[in-house]
Amino acid sequence: MRKLFILTIIMGMLATGSTSFADEKSYNESWCSAHNGQTEVRNDDRTSVDCLTSEYAIETDYAHKWYEAIGQSLHYGIKTNKKPGILLIIKTEKDMELYRRLMNTIKSYSLPITVWTIN
Repeated sequence: MRKLFILTIIMGMLATGSTSFADEKSYNESWCSAHNGQTEVRNDDRTSVDCLTSEYAIETDYAHKWYEAIGQSLHYGIKTNKKPGILLIIKTEKDMELYRRLMNTIKSYSLPITVWTIN
């Protein structure tokens, strides 16, 4: 009975959005590879840069997590001595509004973050 319960929980997780991590990973791998970067590069503080290129330390995230991406990209830039960057995944029209919020925040505070988008 316990095994059935655990299996039910796992199946529920798979059906309700854990695939978004897999999608994020595939977007990151595809984009990073096309830009001659390395994926999931581990820092000495056990954080991982999603994509590290010769110039940038990039956080890949969905648009609804734009505010988290700011902090992570800045942190990764410090840890790697690279420029911070964000690869923002845009899937809907609402995501474009979130992209505008991200860009407005970066501009308003003169943050040294480069942003790319992927659909």
